[in-house]
Order: sequence, then structure tokens, then C-alpha cells
Amino acid sequence: MAEKVDLGFNVNTSADGSNHQFQIRGAGIGIGAWIGLIFFGALLGIPICIFAAPDAVDFPTGIYLSVIGAFAGIAFFANLARSEIQNFAVGADYIHVGGKQYSTTDISEVMIRNKSGETSGAVKIEGGTVVVGTGISGVAMVGASALSNAASGIGQSTGAAIQESIAERGYEICFRYGKNIVPLARHLEEDIAVALFHKVSNIMQSHAQ
Repeated sequence: MAEKVDLGFNVNTSADGSNHQFQIRGAGIGIGAWIGLIFFGALLGIPICIFAAPDAVDFPTGIYLSVIGAFAGIAFFANLARSEIQNFAVGADYIHVGGKQYSTTDISEVMIRNKSGETSGAVKIEGGTVVVGTGISGVAMVGASALSNAASGIGQSTGAAIQESIAERGYEICFRYGKNIVPLARHLEEDIAVALFHKVSNIMQSHAQ
């Protein structure tokens, strides 16, 4: 018996095969970003305590824990925002996402992009038909490297851990509609983004045949 296919997302197809409803959850910020933010809070808490209570005999533990808790809260809400369930539908003549409907005849390209906006894979579409595709290449680490350089102000190692963790979960699937780039799903890990990219592209190609 063949192994069950795990796409990393749910897709429900209508009885006549003309409509495909997708549901996918974002990947959050990752353990590296959680640890990095809390560790940064622990480091920053020390000078804050010294500044807030310069004459204190005992170390102001309450203030220190409050600073750490604040950064843990930032991590929590950032993770929550990036792990929301996302829904969209691909039909024979349209894509429905974000409460709007887009005609497939006006979609010229479907793409995978990373957090830095670099495109790692794309298929060109003419009149709803897939005419050419480019390979999928991992670019999360490239984006992570560029982002970690900008994080030197908060400590190289901590900043790099946060940025790398987020960049690894920073893929999105989107399409070009006229001059606009419209996202289908965001905050994805690479493997799930690639699977979703191929699924959407194959569906659009099958509808055009």
C-alpha cells in the first residue's frame, strides 16, 4: 500500500472537479525566534534594571522578569499573527482569495517568493494556460543572511537566530494580476510552499486543457 501523501495543507475538490478549496496554516516564527527574543529580553533587562533602580540594594527581580515577559509577549503575538489559517479557492475561471475574485485569464504568473521578495520558482501563464516554468531553488538562507546583517545592533548571534528562524518560515505563494502581486498564502516553510506551488500550478494547467 502506498504511503499517504502529506501535503502540509488541506484541499477539498468539488464533485465535478471544477473548484478546489485550500486551507493552510502559517508556520509561525519558529523556536529560534522564540529563544532569540526571550534571550534578548533577558540581556536588555539588565541595563533597564540598573537604569530604573540605580539605588536598589537588591536586584529588582520584578522589573527584570517584566522585561523578559514583555519580549515573550512580543514573540507570542508575532507567532500568533504568522500562524493564522489562510483560505483560498482555485476554480476553472477564477481564483478567490481575501474576499476578492480574480479571473485566471488575467493571471500571468504564479510564484514562490521568500521574505526578502526574491522569487525562487515561477510558472508563466497565458490565457490561463501554463506555458513555461522555472525551477525551485532554496533561497531562505540567502534572505536570512541579508536580514541578519541588519540585526547587528541587537547582537549578531541573537539577531541572526531571530531573522534566520523567521526567514525559514517566510515563503509565500502569490500570482501576478496585471501589475499587482496578490498573495495566496504567506509565512510558509519551504517544503510546504513548494508543494502548494506545484498543486496550484497543476490545477490551473488541468483546467486549461
